[in-house]
Amino acid sequence: MQSQRREVFNIPSFFDIKSNLSSGITVGLVNIPLSLALGIACGATPLQGIITAIWAGILSSVLGGSKFNILGPTGALSGILMGFAVLNGAETLPFMAIAVGLSILLCYFFKWYKYIIFIPVSAIQGFTLGVALLLVLSQFDFLFGTVFIENSDKLAKISAAFTTNADISVPSMLLFLFSLTFLLSAKKVMPKIPAAILISAIGILVAYLSEIGVISFKVLSLNNLYSDFEGNVFQNIMPNFSGVSFNKEFFSATAAVSVVAILETLISARIATEMTGIRFNRKKEIIGLSMANIFSGIMGGIPATAALARTALNIKSGATHYVSAFISSICVILVSLFLFDYFRFMPLAVIAAILTNVAVNMVEFEHIKGMFKLDKVSFILLFVVAILTVIEDPIVGILVGSIISLLRFVSTISKSHAEITVVSFAEDKPSYRTSITDYIEGSQEGDIICYRFAGEMTYITAPVHLDHISKIKGNKIVVLSFRNLYFMDIEGLQNLGEMICTLESNGHKVALASISDNLKPSFDNNVDFKRLETMGLLFASSTKAVHFYKGNNLVEETSKLDQPITKE
Repeated sequence: MQSQRREVFNIPSFFDIKSNLSSGITVGLVNIPLSLALGIACGATPLQGIITAIWAGILSSVLGGSKFNILGPTGALSGILMGFAVLNGAETLPFMAIAVGLSILLCYFFKWYKYIIFIPVSAIQGFTLGVALLLVLSQFDFLFGTVFIENSDKLAKISAAFTTNADISVPSMLLFLFSLTFLLSAKKVMPKIPAAILISAIGILVAYLSEIGVISFKVLSLNNLYSDFEGNVFQNIMPNFSGVSFNKEFFSATAAVSVVAILETLISARIATEMTGIRFNRKKEIIGLSMANIFSGIMGGIPATAALARTALNIKSGATHYVSAFISSICVILVSLFLFDYFRFMPLAVIAAILTNVAVNMVEFEHIKGMFKLDKVSFILLFVVAILTVIEDPIVGILVGSIISLLRFVSTISKSHAEITVVSFAEDKPSYRTSITDYIEGSQEGDIICYRFAGEMTYITAPVHLDHISKIKGNKIVVLSFRNLYFMDIEGLQNLGEMICTLESNGHKVALASISDNLKPSFDNNVDFKRLETMGLLFASSTKAVHFYKGNNLVEETSKLDQPITKE
């Protein structure tokens, strides 16, 4: 009975806790420097990044639908959040986290999350590349050890990094290069060892020795950037709403963060499924993401989403149950309560290296390479989105990329699918099939033309069919076949009536064939269809229509079509 209850409520057993203890601690230790650095990258404080990792991790692990997803602050959200925080202050980000959670909950109830997956891959990859570039560019002041510019945008900081050459710190640059090289090479040399932990420990030691004078050169650390560096993760419960302006900019940024959060979380869960073969519950994962953001905001954190790298690390470290993510958050709490004060000595150059490494890992170079080989247009669109993300705004980049992709898709499907079968009355001339383009551009031989629609006939494709049909020359019998047509909207039906009238006014005889039962109700409302049905020119198949016209009834039946056309 207890085991059944545990299975229903997904309560971890002692064996689950024991077998996931190692992976949970590993991810938790990696989570601390990454969350601290990504909190800064999002325009928040280091503590806000840690708080997000704790509460988003706990809520998503218990309520989510994936056994492996690790939630927290991520690079994917940094571009949007940094721009908002610069203008409105880091203290507004907890309220955005709550708003994002409520927005995701709204998406869940109305099932809007199903439509977010229609955002094209090229736009997602371009957005990711743009955010990665923003992450790298925003580290220039940390990299060079230059003067910090408060309340300025990313371009101003980049410009200052290059124009204040006199203030460039050579030790900071060397420490950055060493740290980045260590992080990049560690993935190949020692992939099972979390390099972020080691480089953070080394950096903290170097900065501490510099602070107490053991090392002669100066190393800038978080202590220089945050004078009130504190580690109490329970101090900001339910922040004050009075200073928040709920304006158009707030809701626009909230919508953008919500879309990216859902995308990143579902993509991460899908990748985890591919790595483990264990499926996830999409609905539960959306609920978990919503609650994770709401509680992160209530506790003073920032918006969160699933982190691909940390999720992969969780799996590679041996995780088999969601309790691993829970243990990870508990580990972050314990380290924050007892050791967080030492992180004030984390060198800014090391943080820059960690975030640059995060940016490099965000970009799927193999996927971009494949896109260049297979789809040049999508490849170009990817870089358009990336550039807009950097110089304008991440959400602008996604919107422009999605709109261009949509227009491209519409252009593709507007090239209507149809097939022509040409039949001659003469026995020595066999029937043959050809494309509509080849038939129109050719000699247009034959006595019976069977025009087969395919796919769907809508306001996009119907005008193209009408244009094709209007170019059929000579006094021929035209059989319109709907065997391969599975959908028709109201404008498609109206255009069908115009096609029939156009053919008849050009001297053609028209018959209809292969109208399916699901399309028949729509056709019943068309005057031209009813007229042809009354005349007995509706056939079960195009083959029967051709046999009818080639048979003995050809002259008798076609004479009916010579009657004047009356259109109501």
